[in-house]
Amino acid sequence: MDYSVIYWLMAIVCRGGMLFGYNSGAIGGALTFGSFLRDFQCALERAICGLGIGDSATVIPIYLSEMNAKNMRARAGSCYQFTFPVGILVSYWVDYGMQFRTPTAAQWQISLALQHFPGALMGLGMLTLDESLRWPLCQGN
Repeated sequence: MDYSVIYWLMAIVCRGGMLFGYNSGAIGGALTFGSFLRDFQCALERAICGLGIGDSATVIPIYLSEMNAKNMRARAGSCYQFTFPVGILVSYWVDYGMQFRTPTAAQWQISLALQHFPGALMGLGMLTLDESLRWPLCQGN
């Protein structure tokens, strides 16, 4: 078995766990900024982000278990679970740094916008991965 493919899969897909943790921590920190409470009036972005993060938290563990060999499933699941607190830790440090900025909208916008970079990398990385093994089976192939 080629473990480099499995580790590539885990490196790409486990970013979803980090995004889940980062999103949870970043919005918690942003709520403490007076500029956020004053300026934020459109809840559409938070709703879209919440749906995406929630969907990924459901789909990623299933995809990881389907795409890994039986002896690697626990390691892949542990990697995914480990990325939650990593994302939270990073978001707390970003929010901590942002509290020293002038209280403008950029204070919370930077904190929330930083999650777009790993999300974009995850999206691009997903293009290099195979589709779930269950999909062709359901299609009769």
